Amino acid sequence: MDLESEVFNVRLKRDAVRIADWIGSDRRRFGQLMKLYLHGESRVAQQAAWILGICSDRHPWLVTPWLAKMVQRMQEHGVHDGVKRNAVRILQAAEIPRSLLGEVVTVCFEYLDSYDSPIAVKAFAMTVLTNAVEREPALAHELSSSLALHLQSPSPGVRAHARMMMERIAKLEQKPDRQRTSKKK
Repeated sequence: MDLESEVFNVRLKRDAVRIADWIGSDRRRFGQLMKLYLHGESRVAQQAAWILGICSDRHPWLVTPWLAKMVQRMQEHGVHDGVKRNAVRILQAAEIPRSLLGEVVTVCFEYLDSYDSPIAVKAFAMTVLTNAVEREPALAHELSSSLALHLQSPSPGVRAHARMMMERIAKLEQKPDRQRTSKKK
């Protein structure tokens, strides 16, 4: 299969699924797709990002060795919103290494607080940040403050997602091991 040509010609979900089926759990084929995501021209990178999302849903372990490069790519100047959106969507379910967590948190806060970020990118960033709170409870206050601002968003989707993440943070803060930790302080 000429992967670059196939990816370029993806127009419908069934096209993306067909390519994801071809990739399956094959690391070499997944690596070819990642190279298109990382180095392909804009249209190819966008479509590759979509297919990466499908592959990551099916075989999350395939994306783990590529997370650092994916995070770098989504921060590049001028990168298409589709590349960012699918990267942040993948990060929602990824096991983010501790060495990369700080950078991911920083980028997600930038997306969340940027007026120009598309709604889906903001929503996915909220989830990634809430997941990070589970690992780094000290982020809870900053994230809660940011989410509170989004409760006033003109977008019903952003408001609803912010409310849902605030509820999740409140539940995390009430866990018994969190209470014991806070008593020690």
